[in-house]
Amino acid sequence: MTSCLNIVGSPVASFEVLGLPSQNTFYNYHFRTKAKVTKEFRELAKSIGTDIIGWSDTPLIKRAMVLVKVHVPHEGIMDIHNVHIKPIMDGLSDAGVWADDEWTFIPAVLYLWSGVGAELLEAKGKKKKRRIRARRTIFELYELGSVELNGSMQNLPKGRTRK
Repeated sequence: MTSCLNIVGSPVASFEVLGLPSQNTFYNYHFRTKAKVTKEFRELAKSIGTDIIGWSDTPLIKRAMVLVKVHVPHEGIMDIHNVHIKPIMDGLSDAGVWADDEWTFIPAVLYLWSGVGAELLEAKGKKKKRRIRARRTIFELYELGSVELNGSMQNLPKGRTRK
């Protein structure tokens, strides 16, 4: 079974987020730090989503494909799919960019290595401030209507509906 996903056209929206932690870093945080980091990134994504859709009451995208372009902070070995994007996806759901971030609304999330390129940010430590290399992550949101499966175009399943 082969499948092909053709991206045609420009993204509906594109934005950059600095300093998203890796899954490993995030899950090693203390539970209070996890909550604080999640809230910060979710609020950031909600404000970005509100800027994208304006003040519309209807979701901007019915079916989305999210392209996550990861600029790694160093040349060492690193899993690009290890970026913790959940607060960003939840914040965009809160803003109304799409109805929800489940598979019926977002059937495809693709990660793309985009080279080495980190921003230096001030990290707040207990002893003193220090500069850290923060991961740059670019999100591109595409409208997705169908996929090619075994040589023929297939409409995506409707999935369950929300009440």
